[in-house]
Amino acid sequence: ITADGSFDVQNNPAEQEYLVYPLLKTEVYIALSCLITHGNFILKLFTIFEQITIDLIYILYRTFRQISMFKPKTSKKGNSEVYVICMDFNREKFTNCFNDNLEIKSIPYSISFVKQLIECSELFQSYQINTIEHNLYYFNNLSRNFIKKLHKIKANLLDRFLNESQARELLSTDRHLLKTNFKFQRLYPYNNRLTRTGTFNNQ
Repeated sequence: ITADGSFDVQNNPAEQEYLVYPLLKTEVYIALSCLITHGNFILKLFTIFEQITIDLIYILYRTFRQISMFKPKTSKKGNSEVYVICMDFNREKFTNCFNDNLEIKSIPYSISFVKQLIECSELFQSYQINTIEHNLYYFNNLSRNFIKKLHKIKANLLDRFLNESQARELLSTDRHLLKTNFKFQRLYPYNNRLTRTGTFNNQ
């Protein structure tokens, strides 16, 4: 099951974690209610500063054999979006997580969980800070030569994408799906960006 819900919080970004929490809690409850034993779950979330969010992650930590926090390559490097990948669901451990009003039952965190959560948070924090500092540097130090170089890189990437994907202008005779012999693995050798993952092991 995948839970990728969110909504626009541009008018109040500082309160994003509180604003999206009811949605996240409902997603977790519905997903875990539907999952079979040994099932898997993916949840999108953002910052993990508040206890309400940590409580949700702790439920996942207790009910799955392993959870990993993952920053997809398609996610903007400067934002706080991460995906929690939960593997091997244990339904028996889910029975005492919520009360009748869908409130989370308070359970003290394990020392191992707290340690791993801090390490994971610091990892993604460092990536985000480095990206923001990098962007600010180039925003304040843009030269004509750099802009020209940037446009050239964009043009080259666009050309390579069009060539690799065999993209062409759609004709009126085209159907909804184009038949092509394009092989996706041809793109992979050019993608050297490292996956950024923090993993919680719950043995």
